[in-house]
Amino acid sequence: MVSRKPTVLVTHPDPGDLGGVASFFRILEPFGSVDVDHFIIGRRPDEKNTHFSFLRLILDYLRFARALTVGSYDIVHVNPSLNRKGVLRDAVFVVLSTRLFRTKTVVFFHGWELDYAESILGWRLSLFSFVFGRADATIVLAQDFKETLLRWGFEEQRVFVETTAFEEDLTAGFDVGEAIETRLRGSFDILFFARLVRTKGIYEALEAFRLLGGKYPQMRLLIAGDGPEFPNVRSRIEEAQLRNAILVGYIHAGEKKDLLARSSLLFLPSYTEGFPIAVVEAMALGLPVVTRTVGGIRDFFVQHKHGFTTESKDPAIFAAFIAELYEDRDLYRNISRTNHEYARERFAVPEVRRRMEAIYGRCLV
Repeated sequence: MVSRKPTVLVTHPDPGDLGGVASFFRILEPFGSVDVDHFIIGRRPDEKNTHFSFLRLILDYLRFARALTVGSYDIVHVNPSLNRKGVLRDAVFVVLSTRLFRTKTVVFFHGWELDYAESILGWRLSLFSFVFGRADATIVLAQDFKETLLRWGFEEQRVFVETTAFEEDLTAGFDVGEAIETRLRGSFDILFFARLVRTKGIYEALEAFRLLGGKYPQMRLLIAGDGPEFPNVRSRIEEAQLRNAILVGYIHAGEKKDLLARSSLLFLPSYTEGFPIAVVEAMALGLPVVTRTVGGIRDFFVQHKHGFTTESKDPAIFAAFIAELYEDRDLYRNISRTNHEYARERFAVPEVRRRMEAIYGRCLV
């Protein structure tokens, strides 16, 4: 008699969301040791009315309860962010899974707002632990986040630190040696690839580039992404006369590889992060990274090995890092090769998939 594979019900946003959780599971499938069913939650692409959003949320809860009633799920995998909206919304899914249906439950915090984490005290902490502390496995994207959960009373053997992954097609046909020499012969393109919000460090990036512009006219700043700061960023570029700062705009999935392949380095001075997919993808294509020591970056990033990182937000420090990578070609080559190999070993789909399946397996023991 052949026993069936365990089945996992995964909650995530609409597949039209090219980033985040939906992308993570699209990349990892198919799993070998489990079957996965998808349960879409959150805002739909055609949703505009706020009142409908509330109704949709109630319907999501009812659909979820029905799915657990009629389905034979061995594990429920919920994917919140540690922020007010994510915790409040997904708490109901976790309570339904752990306490009403008593199903094995995995909670994967893909985002982590430090200010919100610091507000979880007293009765809020008791309520948070009551809801999320019953999960059979809790996954976070940084060792710092794990240590916070342990201080909150979570059991160490149930808390795991994981990474994101890059799509295997990203490096298909890619030759890192050829790419390095092509980049060093052309213009030196500094890539800022993130949503245009202040906390991604976009204004620090602009100021760092202003400091570089006078000495290195062959440098360009490519700003890829969209967001609420887009018009303000455009105005800042015009006011500072940053002629080589180029607003690329929103990048579709099919354009990503070309953008990364023709850039010289990734510049991401974010105030806070979980485990940014842009860093993983850039490393996979052999880009040095200049960033801040935040989130999961802190757990693996080695200065002068993967690029440069700092606790500071000072644009002058970032500018000095970028200048060193531009001037020291041997350092640039070494970092590029190291990042490409490291990403293939640590962040490639088969390795991340294997680790996720091991977590599922531990829940079922």
